[in-house]
Amino acid sequence: MSDREYARAAILRRVIAGEVSITDATPLLRVSYRQAKRLVQRFRAEGRKGLVHRSVGRRSNRATPMAHREHVVQLIRAHYGGGPERGPGQRFGPTLAAEHLWSDHGVLVPVRTLTRWMQDAGLWTRSRGMHVELAKSTSANWCSSTAVSMIGSRAAGRARVR
Repeated sequence: MSDREYARAAILRRVIAGEVSITDATPLLRVSYRQAKRLVQRFRAEGRKGLVHRSVGRRSNRATPMAHREHVVQLIRAHYGGGPERGPGQRFGPTLAAEHLWSDHGVLVPVRTLTRWMQDAGLWTRSRGMHVELAKSTSANWCSSTAVSMIGSRAAGRARVR
């Protein structure tokens, strides 16, 4: 259940207990009076689970068929999913893979969709393994500027430290 559904359940419990009328609960629930009556009726019959949207967990009508998705992932594995090392047969990122899928195989897939599919299949990760270290002078400057801004008048807070 979402936070919104938990909040609705708390309000509907108060309505059923008689602490709040349906009319007073409608602005709290952010629904019309008729919809509030329907919610109270369903809450009485099914409890908190009756407040969960009926489409939760279902596949979208606009979703790409799984057979097409598997075919595309198989093409990427076979042609563009080389190891992470450099050289021939190197691993393609989603943008380049989408371009090659279109030009070589005639398969058009949006880059964002392909990114998600490749991440789910373990063919691509966002991290590159690079670690950035902060310079010591940066932390030293931060400390001294904090000290300057804490001491003195308002003008000290606006002073630049180099």
